[in-house]
Amino acid sequence: MSVYDVSEAELGRFDVIFFFGTLYHLRYPLLAIDKLAAICDQQICVESAILDDFSPYQGGLGHGYNNNQMVMEFYPTNEYGNNHTNYWVPSLYCLGYMLTSAGFNSVQAWKLDEHPQELPRCRGFAVGRK
Repeated sequence: MSVYDVSEAELGRFDVIFFFGTLYHLRYPLLAIDKLAAICDQQICVESAILDDFSPYQGGLGHGYNNNQMVMEFYPTNEYGNNHTNYWVPSLYCLGYMLTSAGFNSVQAWKLDEHPQELPRCRGFAVGRK
């Protein structure tokens, strides 16, 4: 099932939703979070690639947006990780506010690795609570 087809009628409601490794592969990531928020009663946990330590447009590894910058980059081809299925990557700050905008009023976010040395370690987590 597509995340865009998620509904209470189809799946019911959930106390906790885990949404890992998917956001950056979506053409409409904020819509996906909105759809999940609509069936979530308590908490969502999101894991995603983040831009804090890597941006292909800013110079690659070690060059990102790590100063609480509200940034999300779009990749029309294979700019991020040489993978054409990577469409959007947010900064960690942006990821947190994506959850806030979907109705989660308490959000915590953190990086997987404080100083990643390779692209696969440039990831973040955000937990939103209603």
